[in-house]
Amino acid sequence: IQHHWILIVEVSSFMASMIRSCTFDWSIFTNFNVDHLNRHPDMKHYFESKANLLAHTRFQSFVHPSLIDPLQELGIQNITPYSLDFDLSHTHFM
Repeated sequence: IQHHWILIVEVSSFMASMIRSCTFDWSIFTNFNVDHLNRHPDMKHYFESKANLLAHTRFQSFVHPSLIDPLQELGIQNITPYSLDFDLSHTHFM
């Protein structure tokens, strides 16, 4: 029997900006809000920091539909819009 592990990690924008050699199979861009500017000089830097996580994603990144075009302008590929409705009814939390 082969076992597979799934590791879920929250990566803050300031951490995402420092990613250089780590890759992720999937990523979800969950929020983009001015309340995170305490770690970034401006919204452009903040957005590019978050986008760096997606740039280091191997398979698929899920983002709010309004972010598709700006991310594609940065050269980010393999992005899919997500629905704002999440169904966690079949999820087991440990």
